[in-house]
Amino acid sequence: MNTKTILITGSNSGIGLEAARKLAAKPEWGIIVLGARSKAKAEAARDNIMATTGRSADDFRNLIVDLVDPASVQAAVQDVAQQGLRFDAVVLNAGGMPSANGGELQKVPSGQSKLFAMNVGGHAALVNGLLEGGHFSEHATVVFAASEASRGIPMMMAKAAKLPDGYADLDATLDAIVTGDHVQKADDMYEYGLVKLLGAVWMTELAHRHPSSLRAIAVSPGMTGGTNAMAEMPSLMKTMMTWVMLPMMSLFGMAHKVGNGADRYLQALEDESLVNGGFYASPGSKLTGPLTLQSTTAQPLLNDEPFIRAVGRLMDRLPQAPVAAK
Repeated sequence: MNTKTILITGSNSGIGLEAARKLAAKPEWGIIVLGARSKAKAEAARDNIMATTGRSADDFRNLIVDLVDPASVQAAVQDVAQQGLRFDAVVLNAGGMPSANGGELQKVPSGQSKLFAMNVGGHAALVNGLLEGGHFSEHATVVFAASEASRGIPMMMAKAAKLPDGYADLDATLDAIVTGDHVQKADDMYEYGLVKLLGAVWMTELAHRHPSSLRAIAVSPGMTGGTNAMAEMPSLMKTMMTWVMLPMMSLFGMAHKVGNGADRYLQALEDESLVNGGFYASPGSKLTGPLTLQSTTAQPLLNDEPFIRAVGRLMDRLPQAPVAAK
């Protein structure tokens, strides 16, 4: 059997860890590369998976990467080259919702908002470095962890993301979103949906750019308990979500378990009927249920060609990882 190699970012906890565990139960995935911010976290994830699946240490590799730090992303690409890795799939799972401080989005030293860097910017630099270094196999798959927040969540009073007004052109608008300077008083959920929208449309642009050599799919894991997505929320909000809202939503079928979220990633990897470049999430305005291609009526920007091209230009001009020697 020809075995395959996969990288999962944020694989040390939550949906990333569960996805890695489920893949380890499938013999066709011969090498599972565990992306994490420290060696200790990656090794703890490896030991956890080995204990529950029976896989050996030889079936795992570590990739240490902090997505908010361009230098760390550069080092990760160089590490991929040194390990001689070539990926059949990459799951861009890492991310989160850092809370706005006094209404202002947190920034990282690169000048990006932390929200953008940890969800999209670092992943874009990583994927572009891997592509330029030739570290994808033919017909590889890239899966981006998207969010229903991008097309709006009426039950949570979250509106569909749209572009802010007042900028000269699309490029200037997107640059302002990257830095977080487009908003004076941030709504955490709305801004999260806006950033995740850029990531979903990035998958569309990647599919357009590499139509015969790359599958690029945006998949929301849905409203999922047991993750670290809320780790950086204010304490009161995090407590309410963890102990009140999520249990109530689960009771009424509006949230599901971490394994259900991981199953969505696996479907994106294995179901060839999914549209290349598509954004898949829960049906209608729900937060759980079967993966469904998202409506361009609910989120018109998913089908806006000038916007898609502008997102491609944005990803090209972000701080990039250098090309590593093959």
